[in-house]
Amino acid sequence: MVPSIDLTNAKWQKFSAGQPNDNPLRIAIVAKDTVVGATRIAIKAPANFALPTHWFTVQGSYTVLKGTFVFDGVDSQGHLSRTRYYPGDFATLPANYILRISTEGTEDAILYLTLYGDWAPQLQPNPWNKPALRGLR
Repeated sequence: MVPSIDLTNAKWQKFSAGQPNDNPLRIAIVAKDTVVGATRIAIKAPANFALPTHWFTVQGSYTVLKGTFVFDGVDSQGHLSRTRYYPGDFATLPANYILRISTEGTEDAILYLTLYGDWAPQLQPNPWNKPALRGLR
């Protein structure tokens, strides 16, 4: 089941400060819960798009609201992994897990992320000037 998140009045902004204006990746801070210290964010990416490699220093969880997201990574045994997530899919996110995410399909994709801390993605130096990683081949 896909949760209903009202993004009608979302204020879309760049993923990070150094992101070029013509790059279409956008985020919106949907809510902040000061009691539990959670920040809820929507990430909107176009179809067949690779997000910059990044990680968060806090744990969290995510749910796909729209489209298909592909997560490429390395599991705890050092094996390469590729997982596709579809609308309604939910997963937890450990702190400091390096994320290589892309989208597939013909429509924009939206990921709903809850972080137990502030929105503060950690990026490699100059992530917007590097060729996008489209996944493991």
